[in-house]
Amino acid sequence: MPDQNSQLPWSRQNGCVPGNPKYRLFVHSDAWADDKLDLAVRKRKSMVLQQFAVDPFVLVQKGCKDRANAGWLRVPLGGRGGNQYYLWWAPQGNAPVRHLGGGEQRAYVRAVRHHDDHTPLSAGGPEDYLELLPADLCHPGTIVQPWTEEQERFLAADGDIRVLYGWPGSGKTTVLNRAVETLHGGRVLYLTWSEQLADRVRQRLDVFRPRDVDVECLSFVRFVAALCGEDVPEIDLEESFLRFREAMGYERTPSAWRNLEEALHAEIRARLIGWAVPGEAIAQRQDGIFRLRDDAYRERRARKDGLSDQAAKQVLQVFQRLSEDGVWSQIFPELAAAFRATEAVRAGRIPDRFRSFDQIVLDEVQDLTRAEVNLVTEFAKALSKESEAPRLLFAGDPGQTVRPSGFDHGVLGERVGAQLGRLDKQELRGSLRCPPKINAVIAQVGRFWSDLTRDLRPSGASKDLLPTDDPIAEGGEVSAGKSQPEEGRVFAITVPTGEEAVAFLEDLTGLTRTKVIVASARPPEWLPPHVRDAVLTPAEAKGLEYEAVVVLDPGKSLARFRSFSKEEWRLNEEQSRTLIDQLRVAISRASDCLAFLDVDASEEELSVSCGLLSDPEQIEPEAFLAERDESESSDEERVLAMLRELPQHLAARPMRAWRNARWLLRRVVDENVLGEEGASVPRSRVLREVLSVGLRLLAGVLPRNLMAEEVVETARRAALEWLGQPAAEAGDLFAEWVLEPSRPPYPLIDALLRLGPESDAFRAALGARWQTLTSAVTDGPRKASFAVYYSGPVEDWLGYLGRPNSKEDANRLRRAAARTLIAQGELKAAAEVCEAIRPTDRRLQAELDEARGAFERAAERFEQI
Repeated sequence: MPDQNSQLPWSRQNGCVPGNPKYRLFVHSDAWADDKLDLAVRKRKSMVLQQFAVDPFVLVQKGCKDRANAGWLRVPLGGRGGNQYYLWWAPQGNAPVRHLGGGEQRAYVRAVRHHDDHTPLSAGGPEDYLELLPADLCHPGTIVQPWTEEQERFLAADGDIRVLYGWPGSGKTTVLNRAVETLHGGRVLYLTWSEQLADRVRQRLDVFRPRDVDVECLSFVRFVAALCGEDVPEIDLEESFLRFREAMGYERTPSAWRNLEEALHAEIRARLIGWAVPGEAIAQRQDGIFRLRDDAYRERRARKDGLSDQAAKQVLQVFQRLSEDGVWSQIFPELAAAFRATEAVRAGRIPDRFRSFDQIVLDEVQDLTRAEVNLVTEFAKALSKESEAPRLLFAGDPGQTVRPSGFDHGVLGERVGAQLGRLDKQELRGSLRCPPKINAVIAQVGRFWSDLTRDLRPSGASKDLLPTDDPIAEGGEVSAGKSQPEEGRVFAITVPTGEEAVAFLEDLTGLTRTKVIVASARPPEWLPPHVRDAVLTPAEAKGLEYEAVVVLDPGKSLARFRSFSKEEWRLNEEQSRTLIDQLRVAISRASDCLAFLDVDASEEELSVSCGLLSDPEQIEPEAFLAERDESESSDEERVLAMLRELPQHLAARPMRAWRNARWLLRRVVDENVLGEEGASVPRSRVLREVLSVGLRLLAGVLPRNLMAEEVVETARRAALEWLGQPAAEAGDLFAEWVLEPSRPPYPLIDALLRLGPESDAFRAALGARWQTLTSAVTDGPRKASFAVYYSGPVEDWLGYLGRPNSKEDANRLRRAAARTLIAQGELKAAAEVCEAIRPTDRRLQAELDEARGAFERAAERFEQI
């Protein structure tokens, strides 16, 4: 352990961390005694400690139900034979560490213990702990560096345009974050797939980025919205398909695509619209969106093993039939916006804050269509015309798409080559999350790609990205870049009837550390609503991690595609690829245990399922429940797990997030189910999360079966109980404006400014309406009903929006507002606006006098100018 008296001087001199961590981290001397642990466990501990500085509650963890250790939390670190070791810690305020004091958010790390060790653990005294700053958590003199050799190689590479491919859990996002954290100055644009992932990256980089590095972190759709200057509805794939089906109405599905509506929807998104680039000879604009020309689409899809000409013609007929009143822009709003953003970039209409970046980072690149990839490359090219070209770092897994994109490495290389130059590729082998047995299942699923035509097979990542057979090096250490040493457990469960399956699933969904994930885009219809709502889809599970995962009906999903005729395969290929990729996502969520659950399965379906698992342990449902016994699981652990999942569910299935938020409000706040244990999950944290869910639902696209009034009422209650009347009033103003954005937003901004830092939940939710809010402030002076507000704190409004030169811009906006009011005869209001301009604008005062009929005074003012 470092010398306590030295105060770790490198944390003051390293210069790689800008400010204070969100949680102050104190580590007991016992927690450093890890020399006997495997290297993989020590590396995992280093990663966990880094996350502690950001937010320890997002980690998977268990509570302690025994009274002697109540209040300690345990984070799994892995180890031989499963999650063998746990990091014991407690947040400030919990019973074991309450005597250590401190009013700030503090995390006390006590020890690394074997999973069987539940002897009473004393926290010790303040003198036993050493505070670690973020810089210490990245310094080799303090902790074992958690990066693998492959990750370090990518970070050290010189190429200006690079892509990193790897398995689920291989550490791609970790590498991208580290690439930003090791910069020396500059501006970075960091783009990722969803707002939930962007939030997580923002929180990390706020703690670990260098002082002189400025990071703009956005979800891809928010980036597109900023370039367009208008908000883009953020809808999931299921909502997009529902809109498509509603647009089809009572029209018969074309013969070649009958009973294949989802495949038709996927084909149009990925191959007809998603492949088009504005300005190319093969593309045309129609009904407010770009698509491939008829001849270009038919030629591309008629290549070897492609669609029949009849099927391709019917795709074009469907597109033509629905091409009115912007229907396609409503079904695929993100693609329509990407086309508008591309045209804005070409016209030079790039927001000031986006005009200069030294580096662009793009994660989850496999979920972008060719049109969206092109937007990024054209944007980077546009920046290079005004200054030095930014470096580009891409990361993804071509076999982990969760929506039809048609992506492969060739698409990325072609767009980068056409716009910017050579693209260098590197790979991360194996998974750092999943043990070898589960990695082997992921590899088996990937072999289904061979059934796809070459045009649709994900390319870029090598076929041999497999875990090493023997990751244990001599001396019990793990070689860099290899999987964790535990083998993992793989089970096969078969249930003969749906009725028996429902009873089993009801028991499974009551577990905290075990999750049921379907093998396709949505739960099967035979599930009753209460079970269906507890089962995750791959999109909902993406970015999360569970000790055990039960995949529902994998054999049925894959065997269906195996039974297709050659022509049916061609029609279903885009959807089939998405299904294969979604199954890989589902499997890779498991960190210790994986089970396939096949219900009422045929021999062929069981053969496919067991073939993927190779040599599974056959187990009865009751035996599996006994295997996954969570009798020691505490209410605290269940609440922490639900809080951890809320952001992901909000992005992928908003209605689930809403139900879970209401459950948390009832159980933790109303019923006080945690009692004295609740210090780990303070009431304020639950209220903040419930408020955040409500605000984001109101600002986004409300689920179809959820009434706005219900959300407003619950959000207002959470705001009132968390922060008091000012927050409740801000909540009311928020709801009024987002539900009726034609209203002036200025009272809302004023209320949020008064709340100060506590308004972060409101600000995050407003991201979905940020362009509308910005336009209301910058264009407001043109409307008399808005202009009357410009005697207020316009500088503060602009500051809230992150606008530079706020005083100069504020006076410009006030002048425009005053002239609008003068023209409308609102002279008293115009005078109040004029009074707010500093220094006094004599010309404007003269115009006001002239409008009042005070011509002599107006003339005097004009002469003084």
